[in-house]
Amino acid sequence: MALTLLSSPPEPCLSHHPSFWRVQSDDPSEPNLRVDATIRNGMETVGIDSLPADASGIVAHELSEYFKTLFQPSFTFPDTGQPFRVVPENIKHLGIIFEEFSGTPPTEVYQLDIQEHPVIYGRIPDYLHTWFYRNYNSFSDYLTLTKNFLTFWPSSHKVTKTQTEKLFFCNWWWTSGHTLKCYVTLRFTDGTSSARYQAGNETIPMARQYLVWEFHTGYTALAIGAYIKLYHQGKTVESYEVEIGISPSDIRSAKHTYIIDNDYYPNRREFIFRNPLGGYDTFVATGKAETISEYEPEIIDELTWYNASGNARKILRTTFGETIECNSGFVSKDITAAMPQFFESDDVYEIVSGKLYPVGFPKQQITRKTDRNGLSYFTFTYSYMPIHKIETAQSGSSE
Repeated sequence: MALTLLSSPPEPCLSHHPSFWRVQSDDPSEPNLRVDATIRNGMETVGIDSLPADASGIVAHELSEYFKTLFQPSFTFPDTGQPFRVVPENIKHLGIIFEEFSGTPPTEVYQLDIQEHPVIYGRIPDYLHTWFYRNYNSFSDYLTLTKNFLTFWPSSHKVTKTQTEKLFFCNWWWTSGHTLKCYVTLRFTDGTSSARYQAGNETIPMARQYLVWEFHTGYTALAIGAYIKLYHQGKTVESYEVEIGISPSDIRSAKHTYIIDNDYYPNRREFIFRNPLGGYDTFVATGKAETISEYEPEIIDELTWYNASGNARKILRTTFGETIECNSGFVSKDITAAMPQFFESDDVYEIVSGKLYPVGFPKQQITRKTDRNGLSYFTFTYSYMPIHKIETAQSGSSE
């Protein structure tokens, strides 16, 4: 007896997207025919999915529910000069083993072993489904055609010089001995530009295809100020572009553009959130923010003795909650369209005085308004979540 793999998700697939695997037995007449799918992460067995075969000996396993449990990406502050790195918590090369059972009682008669299948943490957001599948057959198709970073956030947006920015990139190819490098091009206010130059460290030679790499791309993290003092003294940066490649003439990624915003915003609030593809993006709100405190007492009626005086009601406890109503300030149409990623994220932080505070959003309706010049803004509500650890931007220590 034998099993044939009829179909599987293209490599790599997304952990939170349906993942169907179809196998067929060459002897569907066997009684009690079933196929078990065992998922292995290294030497660890993650889960076993057991299903009976249909009349044609075909079994279809949907394995995303198992894949989801393997990923727990987390945010860390980038320090200036911190090496670019592989992020193992965002990519798994999983083994899939199909085992055929038949007879009474059922016994194993055949095993089909898929040595490695790359799975990336992430999903396609509901609001992007129509656009995505109208243009791409799969996430693998999207990755190799666009060479985009692991984000759906706009590839061009404003930043301050101290803003925390990260880009996550999946190498969609593999050539032995290649190293990935981060290249920067500076655009100056006088209309000139720098040559494309390497910023930061060079990665170790890539060991395989489909690894997720984290690049710290903020102005400070890339040490752009020091580079200008050495090679472009007296120039002022208007924007800078970040690309990933093998050499200056062999670029393997799309381009990400950061426009320097030197304006002062007294109510500026900086948020970091995990995007649908497992990377971390930054959203900055520049409008006014108000803190709303709510006190809710729990009151009971208290029986009193005859002729006793005093209050017949008693407060057992009072709960306290605080929410912040924040105006986004004027944002571009692209940022406005991408905001569902921010509100749907399950890992959102605000940076307050150089420290990371987790926040959550209550159920709310977001009303977007547009002024006569086409600039949009909206108001949203959030609150700080219980804090177990506060990470600092400067040292990465906890309190």
